[in-house]
Amino acid sequence: MSKTHWKKLFNPNYMGAYSFEENEQKELRIKSIKVEKVTGRDKKAEDCAVIYFEGKEKPLICNKTNAKAIAHLTGSDYIEDWVGVVIRLVVKEVRAFGDVVDAVRVDLKKVTQPKKEKPVFDETSSNWSKAIEAVKSGAYSVEAFTAKYTLTKSALAKLKAAANEAV
Repeated sequence: MSKTHWKKLFNPNYMGAYSFEENEQKELRIKSIKVEKVTGRDKKAEDCAVIYFEGKEKPLICNKTNAKAIAHLTGSDYIEDWVGVVIRLVVKEVRAFGDVVDAVRVDLKKVTQPKKEKPVFDETSSNWSKAIEAVKSGAYSVEAFTAKYTLTKSALAKLKAAANEAV
């Protein structure tokens, strides 16, 4: 039987330790990070960084500890580079405000990032003729196309033939 944390009764707008079942971890993909006014229990509003996730999960107010962890995991101090990254959230006991409390923390163990599927590019693509011209002129290489797109066998053969014409 699942237990209900008392803080859930107040339906907060943001995720907290009370949003997790015992020993639960959440792996979530970052959708955006925004600075917005957040009103605390003391009714004072302050600007906070808020992380929004893909799906129906509530947003997380991002403190400095979690921001540093995400920067470490992504290898970037820039929040624009965090979008699309999957992070693992856990609950840990921390010292805060002269007490020991449960807090949401970003786990520093990397989450295996699911591979993003490359879009298919072939003779039916709207920019196909431009692609052939770019390869013929040497402005774009076949390798650049294969890095960015999934090519059908016939499309790959035609791009390689266009590259050979350029030589």
